[in-house]
Amino acid sequence: MKSLLKDCKIVLASNPSTQSASSDVAGKVVDMQGYDSCVFINTIGATSTVVTMHAQLASSTSDADFASLTNATVGPTTVGNGTLVIEVHKPTKRYLRTVLTSTGASNLNGGTVAILFNARDVPVTNSSSDVIDSTTIVST
Repeated sequence: MKSLLKDCKIVLASNPSTQSASSDVAGKVVDMQGYDSCVFINTIGATSTVVTMHAQLASSTSDADFASLTNATVGPTTVGNGTLVIEVHKPTKRYLRTVLTSTGASNLNGGTVAILFNARDVPVTNSSSDVIDSTTIVST
């Protein structure tokens, strides 16, 4: 039986926050070693500003090394209470992250989750700092 929890690594790629001014917020670095694909899912709460999310990649974890991926931008949007999603397959460098851009005040960022998939080795063990608790059931 296929299982998202056993076949994918789930990472909290950015914490929930409130952006109170125009800003770029870089997410946490996601290490793609052992995986061929990643989907970033960002939730946006109430917003009164324009929000954009784009993906970046790098060969090291240094901020200076990150560069934006071509065609890896979603938004701009002023619609709140929804999601922004970017899926990356076969990145050419080991590390990925997202950058959330807000062009004004009052944006509630619900955080970004990265789901790494197409793992080279399964089952996958998720970190307790990213997945606090989980369960798998078979409905009978």
